[in-house]
Amino acid sequence: MTDDFKRIKRRIEDGLERWGEQRRRFKEDLQFSNPTNPDQWDQLAKTRRGNDRPCLVFDQTNQYIAQVVNDSRQNKPGIKTIPVDSDADVKVASILEGVIRHIEYASRAEIAYDTAIDYSTRIGLGGLYVVNKVTNAALNQQEPVIKRIHDPLSLIIDPDSCEPDGSDQRWAAIESFLPKEEFESLWPDAEPKDFEPAKGGITPWFGDKTVRVCDYWEVVEKKTPKVVVAAPTGEETFSREDYDANTEASGLAPAILREYEETERTVKQYKLCGSEILEESIFPSQYIPVVPVIGCEMWVDGKRYLCGMVRRMMDAQRAYNYERTAYIEAVALQPSAPYIAAWEAIADHQEAWRSANVTKRAYLPYDHVDENGNSLPPPQRQDPPVLPSAFVQGGQMALADIQASIGMYRANLGAPSNETSGRAITARKIEGDTANYHYIDNLNRSIEQLGRVVVDMTTRLMDSERIARIVGSDGTNDFVHVNPGMASPYQKGDNGRVYINPQIGRYDVRVVAGPSYTSLRQEAAEGLSQILQANPALTPVIGPMWAKMQDWPDADKVAQALTAMAPPQVQDILKGEDGPSPEMKAFAAETKQHMDQMQAAIQQQQQQMAQLQADKEEAEENQQVEWYKAETERLKAIQPAAAAIDPQMIAAVVQQTLAQMLSLQPQIDSPPPEPGEQHLPAIMPPDQPPSGGFLLPEEM
Repeated sequence: MTDDFKRIKRRIEDGLERWGEQRRRFKEDLQFSNPTNPDQWDQLAKTRRGNDRPCLVFDQTNQYIAQVVNDSRQNKPGIKTIPVDSDADVKVASILEGVIRHIEYASRAEIAYDTAIDYSTRIGLGGLYVVNKVTNAALNQQEPVIKRIHDPLSLIIDPDSCEPDGSDQRWAAIESFLPKEEFESLWPDAEPKDFEPAKGGITPWFGDKTVRVCDYWEVVEKKTPKVVVAAPTGEETFSREDYDANTEASGLAPAILREYEETERTVKQYKLCGSEILEESIFPSQYIPVVPVIGCEMWVDGKRYLCGMVRRMMDAQRAYNYERTAYIEAVALQPSAPYIAAWEAIADHQEAWRSANVTKRAYLPYDHVDENGNSLPPPQRQDPPVLPSAFVQGGQMALADIQASIGMYRANLGAPSNETSGRAITARKIEGDTANYHYIDNLNRSIEQLGRVVVDMTTRLMDSERIARIVGSDGTNDFVHVNPGMASPYQKGDNGRVYINPQIGRYDVRVVAGPSYTSLRQEAAEGLSQILQANPALTPVIGPMWAKMQDWPDADKVAQALTAMAPPQVQDILKGEDGPSPEMKAFAAETKQHMDQMQAAIQQQQQQMAQLQADKEEAEENQQVEWYKAETERLKAIQPAAAAIDPQMIAAVVQQTLAQMLSLQPQIDSPPPEPGEQHLPAIMPPDQPPSGGFLLPEEM
């Protein structure tokens, strides 16, 4: 017996002992609400009533359980993948979401989800788990598979776990039975031996025809000291052991910026029987793949208590059974009221009178005289006891107690109530759903943890090139190429193929619960029908979509026919995945041609305007040049004549010109001249020569 086997055996025994009280309650709840044979009378009551009195069962529990479970079936949870760090890609997250939908479809995960919430609603504990399945043995390609736990009592979870989704579990185990022949064929060298009796008691692991096998997972953590040092290229990280070895070898000790411990988390998987470990491997995830689904949870004095709806309805259900049984028993005794008769009258007819209340006889004989000839009175039946109304009232009160214990009433199950409007009926139903919504919410939390396990396993198992199948939200299939050797997480090739490397970056999940795609399609079809009834003219526009959402035969052909009659713009929208219609392509090409022609015409006009502007500027420049030339020639022509003019004549001409200018521009600030006095401007005082240095004739 190895040390690993001893440790595992000790943990399982400890878990069974600490969960012992809860497991007994789970078993009682299962037997109480068993739909095929509900055992709702305790053994003491059965013993006291004996075999002559009935113990009838009028089960009310399963209809309320089915209400919660079926409500969950109508609102399927969806696992959404989201990127976490900067290396992750949003497109890869969307593709991984499609991969998860494929895994759910291939695993028939809906069965696992429905089973889990059925048990969590019934007894307070259900479960899911994930295994890795080989899909291609030649290449050793594997993928996750979601499995259901069909027997909640076979689930043994870590008693020290506190989280409702079991994300903090250190270990978990699931028991299963194998036929003895199959066990011997799988492990011919193993001995099917029982566990030794534990102090808390344990069910034998070995029988005459079956062998109990246990799948066990545990977390193993390895902590490695790390140091971060400064390097020329930046910060570098080394293990403490490597840093010390390099320092000792080189004699150089780079400065340590910070130190920390890196935790490497590994999950080991074992398969064992009562005597030894049968198989051992490393599970491809850092999470325990067993996910519990709990119901109502309460902690008292550090001890965890779980229950479902049955535990809360149990006493009221027993009272209802008793009231209904007593009522029926009283009604059954009504025709069996006893007779009052003289012994001498029926002494010779004992057999007939003993079976008077259990058989149908045409007559009952009796002796009307005794042996002395005296007349005897005829036998008379006593009046039956009055049926107590307390039985009826007690049954109604017990039924009300059942409904009040879980917050669901007859109206939540569709029974008529005092509400008349549709809004009021819906509000009453929502109140009942809200009172028990924690069961669905706990399932969503557990599926979210399950999604983390699946994503972690998927990114690890996709370690070689392959083609992975993805499923859309509407059930459509597609494929993606996985290439772990790529340097980027997402790449689209020239051939249109999509390549991903899911091992780059980290991804997390969240769960979104809501109506299924089929329910949403039906709701959308109903809404479109109302629109078409209100406005039939919109049939060419939304008629193809309405027909596509119908479930009757040849609905797709009707949708195609309506699409062919739709306007080109609508066809372009409906055929968006295949590209625009030929009419829209021709229209787009014609529009582009017109736009190109208009653009060319505008460019030509701009060029012409630019040329005209350039010609105008050149003409003005040439005109100015010609003027300068003409002025230059004129000055050259008058230069010899100007040299022959007498300076006195020039001075007289200048004096006359100035006088004319001053007469046209009078000074504002100068006083008006006196009559007969000649006024000269201040700029030319009389005692100064005129501008230009010329002298007047009088001063010469």
